[in-house]
Amino acid sequence: MLASYGGHKDPTLSEIVASIEDIEDPKEARARLAKLVDLVYLVRQHTDGRDTSHYVTQWWEIAASVDPIAAARDAADLYLDTIGFEDARAEAAQTHLLQNHSATADPATLAALRLTTSIAWRSPMVDLKILSRLATERGASQPVDTMLSVLANNIAASYDNQPMQYSSNQSKEVVDQALVQVVTNLGGPEFDPRAARPDRENQSSFLRTEKGPDAHALLKRLIAAQRPEAPQGRAGAISIAHAIDKERYQDEPATWDINAAIIAIGFRILETTLSEGHHAGIALIDDVAREISTFSRNDIFASLGQGLAVYADGDPGVAKVASYCLVTAYQRIRGGGGWRQFAGRERRALWEQAHKLAPGTAERALAAAVTSRVAAASYGSYGSSQGLITAFAAQPTSSLGGTAANCWDAAFDVISNRLPGTAETGTHVYHPTPVPDSADDLDVAVATLALATICQAAREQIRLALVATEFLLTVRPKAAQSALSYIFRKDLDAGRSTWLLETVRVNVPSGELGDDLATEITRLASSDHLSVRALAGQILATHKRPVPEPPATAPSLCVISAFHSLVREHEEEAE
Repeated sequence: MLASYGGHKDPTLSEIVASIEDIEDPKEARARLAKLVDLVYLVRQHTDGRDTSHYVTQWWEIAASVDPIAAARDAADLYLDTIGFEDARAEAAQTHLLQNHSATADPATLAALRLTTSIAWRSPMVDLKILSRLATERGASQPVDTMLSVLANNIAASYDNQPMQYSSNQSKEVVDQALVQVVTNLGGPEFDPRAARPDRENQSSFLRTEKGPDAHALLKRLIAAQRPEAPQGRAGAISIAHAIDKERYQDEPATWDINAAIIAIGFRILETTLSEGHHAGIALIDDVAREISTFSRNDIFASLGQGLAVYADGDPGVAKVASYCLVTAYQRIRGGGGWRQFAGRERRALWEQAHKLAPGTAERALAAAVTSRVAAASYGSYGSSQGLITAFAAQPTSSLGGTAANCWDAAFDVISNRLPGTAETGTHVYHPTPVPDSADDLDVAVATLALATICQAAREQIRLALVATEFLLTVRPKAAQSALSYIFRKDLDAGRSTWLLETVRVNVPSGELGDDLATEITRLASSDHLSVRALAGQILATHKRPVPEPPATAPSLCVISAFHSLVREHEEEAE
């Protein structure tokens, strides 16, 4: 039990969840995404949910980027398997599919997906991209123009879906003039967007502070602009580093301007390297690092390394020192907003530059930093795995095993042992999509997800799903019919089946019913639900398809009893 996953705010799993997107090979990334499925559900079972319950939805967000076809298809299954309920996992897949593929996937299927997202979600940037790409569809036919106008109107109307009461977590996104213009270009109405309600100001006098001008601002600038005296060589670099770190705890004006301090320290490191060799230069960087706090001023090492790299041409010793300094910056700058060790994805260019200057030095320095983290306190290593995976994804090491995938696998083996048990994933089963992806498969998967939102309970969501169905049957009939074929294979209730069939009856011209959809409608023509059976038969007859005879079924006992009662009553009256 002591070795198992912590029960409260244990963030370890995020190291390998967030770093999936750093693995560039889609096949490798999807194989590891499949490994993560059980862990993200198990962490919810093993913990109290504080700062750990988000991993399941985060998995779906990453899946929308790494494997969009499977994410859309599986999210549709979530809706179809739980009719009448919302699902945060499917919503996460919907919104991230829109954000990640708004400029690449088919704009018509994306527009249907946008139409059926949660009414609380909106993004003017995504809407502008999708609607702008749809402008080329205008003029194809009168029905297409009509549906483009309906689509634009509904998307524009979504920006009026603001709560009557104040809500701090409601989207504050509003329409800009560019989006208004593209809506009107598609046939939508001109309108003046409503401004978002501003957040309420804190009325507490305790927290309210009057911020006046800084009386020492000018004095600070004047003193910092001067360059104080500092000893030459190693002593001077250490004293400057000590001075700039000490300023965090003092109200007096800064002794050193940060740029002046970087120049002064950098030239002392360069002078030491040229006179005493690269080992002395590296030792001086370590001396400077000991004087500067782990939690502040670490950008100074990035500036020092980049400055030293300028003088590295033709001098391998300076190149090694510059490389070491850049790795020092990468392993000291904290990523994830300050929560993780190593700079991570935001600053991985530091590692790339360091490895380019001196690969051996960079790899040894990074290995030493990892060893130091592992030997430190238990919380000191958080972020190390993600930092290494990010670095190796940008630039693998020259030694064996120094790839992002190998590093991820090593971390997974350790973390998976901390999460034993059987994961309760419900109906969620992830099957990675073979590479390369098919654009047609993505279009059908996205269309299926959009139309599957009819399974939600809210009347507005059902209405929008039917609008999206009509839009796709008009603008993208092939993708829409493939999506409907898949949905009809599921066990929908009579109401939703009837609504979808009626949409098909109205919007599919005679003779254009595809074979796959005709097969499913033929099956529905033998349904136990009278309304479904009658409407399916009518559609088949319109498209000159054979209409099956309804199967003979034994009447229920209640019906048999009622008929016998009628016969007896008739006989009694006759007597």
